[in-house]
Amino acid sequence: ASCDLLRETNATFPLIIGAYIAYEPNADGQDAAALKSDSTPREAMDAAGRFVPFWIDSSGTAVLRPRIGMESMEFYLGPKKEFARTGKPSALVTEPFVKGGELMVSHTFPLVIQGKFAGVTGVDRNLGSIADLAADIKSRLGTDVFILSAEDRFIAATTEAAAPSTGA
Repeated sequence: ASCDLLRETNATFPLIIGAYIAYEPNADGQDAAALKSDSTPREAMDAAGRFVPFWIDSSGTAVLRPRIGMESMEFYLGPKKEFARTGKPSALVTEPFVKGGELMVSHTFPLVIQGKFAGVTGVDRNLGSIADLAADIKSRLGTDVFILSAEDRFIAATTEAAAPSTGA
């Protein structure tokens, strides 16, 4: 059911290029059993049975694959560290990063089971789509739009870059 939800989320919202769930190792105590069962697609698990489904739209074709290697990545560590610090789940939008030649951001939220951090769920968005949204806002309101990251980096802007001064 979770894999179906991710697939439908990815298909329904064109601004999303990937939707995922990434549990902590054995968060539900079922990793070993999942490997022996046919109830969970193998593409939704890592080699140890950890549930990490990732539906990604690759050139108009959605594919399911395991989301691996996230233990050192901001989309996973950010919500995990913040939950450890505060004991409260909070959303995270990552700083822009390049993946597969595309500039993108991840929107994630921690999964909490019985008061313990159990993983994250999230979506990836291409920044080109965010620039398109800024342009739409500019056309409706007639004013320039600037979208900044949490660390004040420009994600999108509707102004033209200024030409460098020649000093003349």
